Amino acid sequence: MKKFYTILFISCTLVFFHCNKELEYSYTPQYQEDYLIYNEVEENDTIMLLVQGGPSDELVPEEYISDLIYFFPYTLAVVHQTQTKDPSILNQYYLTDEGAKEINDESTEILNNTIEHFKKEGKHVIVFGGSFGSFLGFRTIERYGFTADHYALMLGRVDMDQEFVSIFRNRRWGIYNLGEIIEGEQYIADDSAWASQKLMADVGSPQYSQLLKGKDLSKLIYLHRFSDESVGKTKEAEIEFLVAHGATVFGSPGYHNFDETEYQQVLQFVRK
Repeated sequence: MKKFYTILFISCTLVFFHCNKELEYSYTPQYQEDYLIYNEVEENDTIMLLVQGGPSDELVPEEYISDLIYFFPYTLAVVHQTQTKDPSILNQYYLTDEGAKEINDESTEILNNTIEHFKKEGKHVIVFGGSFGSFLGFRTIERYGFTADHYALMLGRVDMDQEFVSIFRNRRWGIYNLGEIIEGEQYIADDSAWASQKLMADVGSPQYSQLLKGKDLSKLIYLHRFSDESVGKTKEAEIEFLVAHGATVFGSPGYHNFDETEYQQVLQFVRK
């Protein structure tokens, strides 16, 4: 009997692993399902598309972004990501690096198609990406160019430290402490978090100072904290790259969050 259960366990594990390797992600535009409007301002031709952090398996609740809704005089919509449309993605224990790339590529495609959808409607489009959403914003610019009118990307990085990325790729936790990378001693115990780690490692892999070299970044405002335990401090070389290519850069004290200080900068940038 013991031998039977051992064989059964191995067989199920192999089948599960095989099925996950065979998963393919192909995106078909479904505009009404690709975003959720939380605040609609009538007779206003500007829409702000929020690209949320995470990665999460659900869209950020309206009450969590009430300050954004209150502050900006624009229609605000939260854009879906692959895993918010299919939450089962984050339960993939055996998600590969290639699988993570496919998932994030699809999220990028969803964002770009949403931008183009509203541009065809004659809207002025602002992309507002925070943390994980900031990395997806850079990815969209690199893949599709500046299809929106303005991009406000914050709490991310231009060139993420690859030593830090490798921690997430190997399914461990990591933080920055006074600029030093601190790696957790143990592997993540929660199986459902393993796929999230892979997605975060994938978005942090590109080095955008190389991928966006020579491009006009004047439609971009980049906002960062002087000390950020989640993504590290933006280095002088990253800031110099952005400024040299026409981007507006604003740094402020604080940690991995944003508030009215950043909102003011974004509003001034858009109105300018």
